[in-house]
Amino acid sequence: MSYSVGSITTFVMPDMQNIRGDLFGGHLMALVDQAAAVAAIRHAGGPAVTASIDRVDFRERIPVGALVTCSATVDYVGRSSMDITLAGRSRRKRVK
Repeated sequence: MSYSVGSITTFVMPDMQNIRGDLFGGHLMALVDQAAAVAAIRHAGGPAVTASIDRVDFRERIPVGALVTCSATVDYVGRSSMDITLAGRSRRKRVK
């Protein structure tokens, strides 16, 4: 069901960094929420909003210059709600 997925990819720019020079966690959460919105809106065929987030785990630092992709998949649909699984991945290309 390609209409039940969403994905957003962006580079981590300097204005997105925290005090340590990595991607600010709140900015990553916003990107993940946008990917979820894309999947939910595509599936519903209309407006959708985030009501809650069960869990967020930041597993590693994401440096400025990295490419970040946030993906979302609709897993369950009820009468007035959806469960959506999200994942954020990063890749930093090495310059020679």
